[in-house]
Amino acid sequence: MSIPVTNTSVNPARSTGPALFAGGAYVVELWLFWAAPIIGAIIAGLLARRIYEREALIQTIVVEESRVASRDPASREA
Repeated sequence: MSIPVTNTSVNPARSTGPALFAGGAYVVELWLFWAAPIIGAIIAGLLARRIYEREALIQTIVVEESRVASRDPASREA
């Protein structure tokens, strides 16, 4: 939405070149174009792990239990 209005760059790689050529205040603010997406990705990863960790653990246990049951010779004799 802001790209047509302010020519915002949402791609850090696209922001780096023009900022380096323009110099001055643009270079000082360049860290934000790299830090914000990285920090956001870290926060999203931690939140996703916290939200879905229990479900993933339960699914893993179910898969492992089915593998153990299929390898158990006693279960094959029955």
